[in-house]
Amino acid sequence: MAVSSGTRQSRAVSGPVILGMAGLEHTAPALGREVGPDTVEPVNLALYECAARMSASDALEVFEEMRQARVDVSVATQQFGVVVTPTVPIPVPPHGRYPTVRGEVSAQEQLTNEVRNFGFLGIYNVTGQPSVTLPLGFNDSNRRVGVQFVARLADEATLVRVARDFEEAQPWASALPVVHATHEVL
Repeated sequence: MAVSSGTRQSRAVSGPVILGMAGLEHTAPALGREVGPDTVEPVNLALYECAARMSASDALEVFEEMRQARVDVSVATQQFGVVVTPTVPIPVPPHGRYPTVRGEVSAQEQLTNEVRNFGFLGIYNVTGQPSVTLPLGFNDSNRRVGVQFVARLADEATLVRVARDFEEAQPWASALPVVHATHEVL
């Protein structure tokens, strides 16, 4: 099973990805398609195949990892009104850096990349804590840098106030990168 390695938090984040892929067998027919190499990107097809091999006990293990991660993270962050993290822990990679259309990345590599690159986002998807990401500015390569605010469980009001105050102090809507759909092509 592709979820068997890594920390509890990484398994809690990657496990639902695989479980979600199991839904393709029901979604594809509703769209008039079949699940196969002609309709699903290679990495996603590999994740779907991992899901097809999961037993009920494997699925229960994923749910238990998610439950325990919710407890661990909620307890660790409960003392804070708001937790602030970067949106992603690395500079934003160029588009296509982690291709799902080529078969050169295995399902496990894809999951590892997703946990490493989006772990700050994924863990709060698992815990259910309210969170919001907002643009902070640009790095030296003119790629967006973001910030994530996370509130305590069921404290959306604090999160909305913090996000509002941040946007008022750091307006971003008019700050566009060099490459943007509204810019003319030379």
